[in-house]
Amino acid sequence: EREWAASVLKRCLDRLRQEQDEASGPGRFEKLKPFLVGDGSRSDYAEIAGELGLQESSVRVAVHRLRKRFCAVMREEVGRTVADPAEVDAEIRWLFSAVRGSE
Repeated sequence: EREWAASVLKRCLDRLRQEQDEASGPGRFEKLKPFLVGDGSRSDYAEIAGELGLQESSVRVAVHRLRKRFCAVMREEVGRTVADPAEVDAEIRWLFSAVRGSE
């Protein structure tokens, strides 16, 4: 079960990386990813902004949009695995609990 959960998360992140690479060029996703998975701190926004040549506010907006897109991609990926669309939210909760249990 944990392997399945990890594979779904990997597919979502790979898809986001590909979308970001196509839209903004390679490398941007890797800079923003820590904010998506919770490893980035608020103080890192300024540092990333400097590395990307953006304003800090632009990085905050990019992270917000990336998080929203991650949620949408996650819903799509999980939606492919459940018979009833009403089960998507419960399955996502289970997925994250399975991943956290493996840490």
